[in-house]
Amino acid sequence: MRLAAVACGVVIALSGLPVRAANVVFSEAAFLAEAEGVVFETFEDEPNSGTSGGGGVDQIVFDGFTASATLPALKVFDTPLFGHENTTPGGSKYLSIDTDVGGVSATATLTFDPPVYAVGFYMIGGDPGPSTIELDGVSYPLAEAGFDGNAYIGLLSNTPFTTLVIRPDSVDSFWSLDDIALGLDPSPQQFDVFFDAPAYLDAAGAVSIEDFEAVPNSGTAGGGALVAIDFSAFTASSTPAAVKVFDTTVLGAHNTTTGGAKYLAFDTDVGNVGSVGVLTFHPPVAGVGLVLVDIDLVDQATTEVTVRLPGFDYPIRLTQAGGERYFGVLADPPLSSLEISPDAFDSLWNVDDIAIVPAPEAVPVFSSAAVVLLVVLLGGVGVAMMGLTRLGTKGA
Repeated sequence: MRLAAVACGVVIALSGLPVRAANVVFSEAAFLAEAEGVVFETFEDEPNSGTSGGGGVDQIVFDGFTASATLPALKVFDTPLFGHENTTPGGSKYLSIDTDVGGVSATATLTFDPPVYAVGFYMIGGDPGPSTIELDGVSYPLAEAGFDGNAYIGLLSNTPFTTLVIRPDSVDSFWSLDDIALGLDPSPQQFDVFFDAPAYLDAAGAVSIEDFEAVPNSGTAGGGALVAIDFSAFTASSTPAAVKVFDTTVLGAHNTTTGGAKYLAFDTDVGNVGSVGVLTFHPPVAGVGLVLVDIDLVDQATTEVTVRLPGFDYPIRLTQAGGERYFGVLADPPLSSLEISPDAFDSLWNVDDIAIVPAPEAVPVFSSAAVVLLVVLLGGVGVAMMGLTRLGTKGA
């Protein structure tokens, strides 16, 4: 799996997610697991266009979409340039947006014909700064997403869309795209994923929140880790034993409830030995959102936390020490469990403010035979009632 490295780099600030409109994922594997009818544009069959010093154009037509830019900046390269390189295994070419003017960027638009239900791609290079991605005019949320190198971005929609606009930082004069994957068929999305609390809570509607303020403390900063603790709507468990409830900040782990103090900690009490945390919901839920706290980089080979749902893995960027990330998901059918697998060397991390959407109550489903029997019975009752009515009239 090729995942986005985490460090300084282009920042994609996405906001204003519409309710259940699109799922945003940040690994190629997660995108391909959900997209249907995928075709690729790898640029390997395209002729080279432009040079590192000039020759850009404002429009190029490819199979399935047209790329256009606000300045003559579109080029197709086949050699690495200034840290930009191909991401296709065994390939060499990629699409660059290169204005040839330092400190001046160009916005790129991909127009799809026919419309698509999903698009995924590698965004290569870029300088630090705010950027925006829009799908048919609507922006999508991912705050503080720092990338350095090859960042994968995938968007999956419930309805077809025709345009994707990538608006980079205004001083980013050279950035690139590769391995653009187009999902031509609708796919039943099992999960809608959110990366900020307002977007999740807006889409979720009524939620119940477990903020741990009313539950007793459990364990200490030096011991007392448990395998599991039961709460009102779920059970928190871990491998190895690491579950605790704290009410004070411990080495970066902290409460996120306004005016509160308590939080759910996963603390193995063993340096450089992490844990896998699992939330098991009873009964299953239609949605869950939570704050991930102090999931920071210890093992330099690890660049992401994995939130695992049945059949899908979502990579979450690591925080700085004491930092926070949000993850929310709406699920259909209801979700019975959620697993969090941080860096194997991260011995202490925590979650807080778990916002749960209850699953809708099941509506009884009757078989056709049962419906016929019910009609017959009701018909018999009706006949009997008519007889009683007639008898009553006769005896009156």
